[in-house]
Amino acid sequence: MSLINKAVRDRNILLDKKSNHVTYLPHQKTRNLKNPEEEIQLEAFLELIYSYGYPAHKLKVSDRIKMGSASKEADIMVYKDDECKDPYIVVECKKRAVSQKQFDEAIDQGFSYAASCNADFVWVTSGRYNAHFEVLQDKFMEREENKIPRVPKHEESGKSSYQLKKKTFRFFNRLGGIKLLSNPIMTDTLLYMATLAIFVVLFSKLTVEYHNEIWKQIKAIYKGDLDFSHLFNGIMLFSTLLSLGFGMLFMRSHKLLGTNQIKRKIDFIVISIILILPAWYMSVSNSDPEWWYWSHYKEITFKTKIYLWPFLKAFPFQTLAIYLIIWLMTRNSKPKRRKRK
Repeated sequence: MSLINKAVRDRNILLDKKSNHVTYLPHQKTRNLKNPEEEIQLEAFLELIYSYGYPAHKLKVSDRIKMGSASKEADIMVYKDDECKDPYIVVECKKRAVSQKQFDEAIDQGFSYAASCNADFVWVTSGRYNAHFEVLQDKFMEREENKIPRVPKHEESGKSSYQLKKKTFRFFNRLGGIKLLSNPIMTDTLLYMATLAIFVVLFSKLTVEYHNEIWKQIKAIYKGDLDFSHLFNGIMLFSTLLSLGFGMLFMRSHKLLGTNQIKRKIDFIVISIILILPAWYMSVSNSDPEWWYWSHYKEITFKTKIYLWPFLKAFPFQTLAIYLIIWLMTRNSKPKRRKRK
């Protein structure tokens, strides 16, 4: 079911296919979808509801903003309160074929609206390109310092996971790597891989520290030939499962897993297998045939290296895999454009 059909079913919008008009509920604002910008506005409206979790009654389309003696229309206004009196996010929408100059002008326009109504965030979108900003009162004219990976989801602004995303984004921005991180998918990918690396290091250290006890337990269960590759695969399995579960906290906006319980379990298993495969391949295709032998382990001064080095070789492939997974899920979660007759 497309987001448009879902919104119609949930009574968030009314769609008149004959006249090609959409009515945004519950504030009864009707707009003409023949306008290219209106299609983007509808997509943003649905994304705010179904990806960001905002209730429809906190969103106003083509909302009037007082600017001195005149008034202007913001494409979408998101409010903190149910009465829509406390502005939170200003959303400016442009058509897909917008030029860079027009997109930059829309950013300035969004900031002017935010200044007039005292909003906290600005989101400018053309469907194809997105720019997200936090309105910092002491740096209002500064755009680079105001950039964030995305506007907050409903009631997320003060949460630690969102604050971590903003700090990570701004840290790389200061290093000049913001072009790489301007896509929130890349931010989520790096956060996931950082979480995975932490678990791998932790389990590797614990495995080395409790080496004898672990071997005794494994030999009591498994009677076949054992080497250190079995422990490495076990470390990667537990690390992947834990980090993927933990990663749901900051990747939920991309709908990484299915909506119903059965599909979520299937998706979790499939994604886990995809992420484990690069590490497993490194364990069976190690260029040093004696790497996993006991004699090699005794020679290593830094014992955890026997687990960490194969992980480091698998790391780039796992990074690419999680990026592609999130990208594919993001594409599938986008509203389907309705074909015009």
